[in-house]
Amino acid sequence: MSPTPLDDLPVQAVGLVDQLRVDGILSEVDGRVSFAHDLFDDWTLLHYLRSRDDVIRVIAEKVAPSSWHRAIRLYAAGVLREHGVDRWGWPPTYAITT
Repeated sequence: MSPTPLDDLPVQAVGLVDQLRVDGILSEVDGRVSFAHDLFDDWTLLHYLRSRDDVIRVIAEKVAPSSWHRAIRLYAAGVLREHGVDRWGWPPTYAITT
């Protein structure tokens, strides 16, 4: 994910951002914050996918940007582990939820 300008964040997020920087989750450079490690990006994107009812559509839209590849693989591995290969019917006629 690209860095977010601090000015774009709501005022009430400033304390949280400061704590996440202290904890090593976020880093700040030139007034922009981003995750300190790619794994935090992957975790965030994975949970975004899990939250979506239209996950198949979202994956289809996000398959090109390489920044989404690990999150998509993690999502797929979780679905396979919990539901087996039958859950991946094609064409998708339902949302895959975990």
